[in-house]
Amino acid sequence: MMKRVLRLLFPPGSAWKLPGTLGDLVDALAESFARLRLFFRGILTESLPGTAEDTLSEWYETLGLKYDPTQGLSARQARADQAYTSVGGQNKDYLEEQIQRAYPGVYLVEVEINIQNMVGIGMAGHMQAQGYPSWVAPPPTDGSFPVHHYQVVGEVDDAIDLKGLQNLLSRIAPLTHEPVFQITIRNQTSTSEAGLSMVGLMEVGRGRIEYITDGLLGWWKLNKGTGLIAYDSTAYGNDGALEGAAPSWVDGKIGKCVSFPGTDERIDCGNPSPLDQIGNGDFTICFFMKSKDITPLNYGVLFDKYQDASGFITLSSDAFANRVFLEIKKDGTGVASPFSVNSAPFDTKWNHIVLVINRIIDKALLYMNTVKDATEMNISTIAFDASNTGRLAWGAANDGWAPFEGAHDELRIYFGEPTQEKIDFLYNYPNGILPSDKVF
Repeated sequence: MMKRVLRLLFPPGSAWKLPGTLGDLVDALAESFARLRLFFRGILTESLPGTAEDTLSEWYETLGLKYDPTQGLSARQARADQAYTSVGGQNKDYLEEQIQRAYPGVYLVEVEINIQNMVGIGMAGHMQAQGYPSWVAPPPTDGSFPVHHYQVVGEVDDAIDLKGLQNLLSRIAPLTHEPVFQITIRNQTSTSEAGLSMVGLMEVGRGRIEYITDGLLGWWKLNKGTGLIAYDSTAYGNDGALEGAAPSWVDGKIGKCVSFPGTDERIDCGNPSPLDQIGNGDFTICFFMKSKDITPLNYGVLFDKYQDASGFITLSSDAFANRVFLEIKKDGTGVASPFSVNSAPFDTKWNHIVLVINRIIDKALLYMNTVKDATEMNISTIAFDASNTGRLAWGAANDGWAPFEGAHDELRIYFGEPTQEKIDFLYNYPNGILPSDKVF
């Protein structure tokens, strides 16, 4: 009777090859999802023209989505369509449930799923059951996987559990880009693990370690390659916004990066916690940069946190000279001085810059491609807490003033000062991955 009723309600389809009544039920539900998708698409577009744009923000509110009116109409409609019809299968709740069945201390904090691989969104071909209760997409035909990116955080007992976690996610969420793992190993056993004091991923079977050290408060990989958001790969989630006339995505040091044409383009990360504490005690700023020309724009800003004329932290070119200039001011008292010409990063090549503010010795230190600059800037006159309320920006001041012309990649900020080994690591392994036999 149930089968007959379901067949009457939902015409049969081919979503999941299973025998008997369960197969009929899944067929029926899959077909209903497809019909629901067409119905909702009609609501958003031709069937009810008033909802095509006028009431789209209300749909977003109902669906719990953040509405961005700067996106094109078709993109906004597609996002609402996706959210409304993505029932079951590869979604955040399902993936996290599967993770926590095996590893209760691990959480999925971010995932980006290709809408073409979600139930009810036009799945190509048959979905297959592969020994676990998941909707599994067919192998990719275009070189991309169902999942673009994910980030997991938490704790596991042993390094072998990290391999198991990675294998589990590879099965249920094969992905296109590198994942971000912020996983603490409770029972560290190997020298390489203990030496790193790591929070990260050890993929035993693939012979590599990815880790994020204590003190990391912002990491913008800039590997997205599209859109106007620079995602923060830490658990803080302080994403930056690409702003200005024409910021663009280009090939970077690792993957993609953001290019600044030198008008007013920048990445604005705001001033949320813990970014509001930058300047309070020891901190480190590091990034890769590539200038367009050997003569920089006048005081082209590389990093900036500007509150007002009495409080700011700015790293830039020294006017038009090929060297780095630092200015820090708190309550009107500060320092403003260039580092030596030994650090000349405006040469149209990729260079790694590390600025270290060390309040133990009251010095500002600069490293270029792991080599410490000869200048050790005295900052003893500045208050220990030199933080301010300004928005953090890369590539220009947060209002677009004094732009840098070139590209940035792999932006990181830490509390504390790094060892030379750590600086070497960030230069040699900018994506955070190194051979598992590497010991510091």
